[in-house]
Amino acid sequence: VKIDGKTVKGFNSIYDKVKNIHAEVVELSYDANGQIKTIDRAEQRTDKTKRGEFNFMPEETNVVYRSGTGTTSFGGKYYIDANTDLFVTFNKDSCDEDDFSKVPLSRAYLTDNVKYTFVPYNVDEYGFAEIILLYADRKTTKSKILVSNIYEAVYDDDVTLMIIGPVGALVDIRIPAKTPEVFAGIKKGDYIEVSINSDGEAEGYTMLYSPSEGKKYEYNSSDFYSSSGRYMGDIEKIDYEKKRFKLDMPDIGREKTCDYQWLAPTVYIYEGKKVEIGSVDDLTAGDYAVITTSQDRPTVIVVYR
Repeated sequence: VKIDGKTVKGFNSIYDKVKNIHAEVVELSYDANGQIKTIDRAEQRTDKTKRGEFNFMPEETNVVYRSGTGTTSFGGKYYIDANTDLFVTFNKDSCDEDDFSKVPLSRAYLTDNVKYTFVPYNVDEYGFAEIILLYADRKTTKSKILVSNIYEAVYDDDVTLMIIGPVGALVDIRIPAKTPEVFAGIKKGDYIEVSINSDGEAEGYTMLYSPSEGKKYEYNSSDFYSSSGRYMGDIEKIDYEKKRFKLDMPDIGREKTCDYQWLAPTVYIYEGKKVEIGSVDDLTAGDYAVITTSQDRPTVIVVYR
C-alpha cells in the first residue's frame, strides 16, 4: 500500500501508519480486486486554490450557516453547492466508527442561522468547498423541504423511501427515511418539516401544507402580527420597486404586508407537478403561497400554481 506516496509493506507497518488517522478526510484508490492501493492525506493550506487539489483550510469555529437565494455559506466566507460533500464527526478525538456519519449527509442536516465548527476541503478561488468536515453534536435537526419526488431506494443495505426537494438555494437534496413507514402519506408538492438524525435519516415529519388539501387561509403564529411564523394566502398588490406585496387571507379576513427590501427570500414554485427554484421577480398577483417569516421579513416563499 502507498501511504502519502510512500510504499508501506506488512500489516504491522501499515497499521502503525494509519492508526492515528481519525476525524479527517482521506483519499483512497483501489486495485482491480477492490483492495486499497493508496491512502493520501490532505495537506493544510492557508490560501484558496483550484478545486480538485486535495488540501484543507484551517478549522473554523462557531461560524453561522446561512442558506438563501443564490448563495449558501458559512459566514459568507466558505460556500457550498450541490456538489459539496458533507461529512460529520461527533467526536473528533475518537476512532470509533459509531462517532462518524455513515455516509456523506444531505445539506438538509444543516440548520439555517446556527453556528458550526468545521474544516473546509478543496476550496477554490471563489470560496466554494468540495468537502466540509463538520464537528457536531449527536442530535436530531429539523429542515423544511418541498417534495419534488418520492421513490423507493436502497440505503444502508435496506430498501426504504427517499424524498428529493430543494433546501435553501440547493436542488436535488435527497433524504432517506429510517424506515419506509416514516414517509407514509407523502406526495409530490407537499411542504414538510423533516426530523433528521445524526446519520442523515428522517425519523419523522410534520405536514406544513399539501396541495391535495386545496387552498387554506391561516397562520400558525400565536399572534397575527408576530415577527416570526407561517402564513398561507393569495399574493396581491405586488410593488416590485418597493419590494413588498400583500398576502390576502380572505377566509379569515386578514391581510399581511410582506416587505423584502433588505433580504431576498428563497422562492420555490410548484407548478405542473414540478418544483423549481425561482425569485421574487417570478411572483405574480393571484399566486397562492405558503410564507415563512423571521423578524417580520419573508424568508421562504412556496408558490403553488
